[in-house]
Amino acid sequence: SSPELSAPLVISGLPQPDYLSSIIHFRPHGIYIENEHLFVISHNEVDREENVVVFEIKEGDGTKVPELEFRIVFASDEWTPVGTDAQTWFLNDIAVISNEEFAVTQFGPLDSADIPGGLSPKTVWSCSFDKQLLNGSSSGGPIVTIPCESILSSQNYGINGIAVNDKKNKIWVNNLFFESLIGLERSED
Repeated sequence: SSPELSAPLVISGLPQPDYLSSIIHFRPHGIYIENEHLFVISHNEVDREENVVVFEIKEGDGTKVPELEFRIVFASDEWTPVGTDAQTWFLNDIAVISNEEFAVTQFGPLDSADIPGGLSPKTVWSCSFDKQLLNGSSSGGPIVTIPCESILSSQNYGINGIAVNDKKNKIWVNNLFFESLIGLERSED
């Protein structure tokens, strides 16, 4: 029989004890590990906001589950849900694509009364950040607004998962509704 791999998760370094539950209303979704950091898409149902929460992965206390130390919360003005579909969130998956950049897929909203035709186009957002923020060094507080831009050149409607190669110069996303994969190539600067 396999040994039990789960144990209570320990999260340290929060600005206040109930920060995840009562301030950003943490609801984790897509996750990505890059070196010693865990990037987590979070849906805030109370404030209807999307965030990316970053933790540093620590060794822990000898259990098989590492500890997480809170580092930063990223927000963007581009991640604003539109329409009336409260069941499908805006962001879905995440991949780190450079030392100071990650990409997130936009899956929602699926049905929007505010968009002509009822279906809004989806994209992949490339978001830049200062890597010093991963050390928890933000003078502006634990939530930092970062710039993001669309990196898809055509309209798509079912952008879901994302993957990146080891060199971080090729990105793949799936278009769930059209049963296809979309490949993106990045210049190596």
